[in-house]
Amino acid sequence: EVVLLSTTSALATFGYRVPFDRNNVLAFGLSAGAWMNRLKLEEIEDTGDPALMNASNSTRMNGQFGVNFTHKRLTLGFSLLRLLDNNPFDGGAFSDVKLSKFEDKAAIIGYKLSLGRDIDFSPYALYRFTRDFNYFEVTGMVSFKNTITVGGFYRQDYGPGFLVRIRLSRKIDFGYSH
Repeated sequence: EVVLLSTTSALATFGYRVPFDRNNVLAFGLSAGAWMNRLKLEEIEDTGDPALMNASNSTRMNGQFGVNFTHKRLTLGFSLLRLLDNNPFDGGAFSDVKLSKFEDKAAIIGYKLSLGRDIDFSPYALYRFTRDFNYFEVTGMVSFKNTITVGGFYRQDYGPGFLVRIRLSRKIDFGYSH
């Protein structure tokens, strides 16, 4: 939520890992879903503002793609954060699907530290390049038996957040962040 704009999204992700050997793994993921944009027009005093003339609430398709390489405990990754052009202010419809110019990208580096037999700590640093602004984010996650993971993060100019992940099976995870 940013001032008068609130965005909610839901994505389903397909991921695949290609192990080259015990110490080297290439992984990639593709996410697809939808997001809903809500502009709080009732909170605007000057409704005749030309910048808001075409603004409306909308629902759009969303997609992302990422790839990373892990060598032992070090992970390097790169993501395309917006596969589809989905400007919340262009007045288009849900069915208007166009590829984006791939201007929103992220690069990440992380490392997995063993704190005990069943507990790992993973710090990450991410830098996001977007068409509007760039920022960094740092994350720390603690995992118990690689089944339950909790963590926190700090995003530049936004503040702190938290995340939780539960591994439901060897191939299915469920996660939430705020």
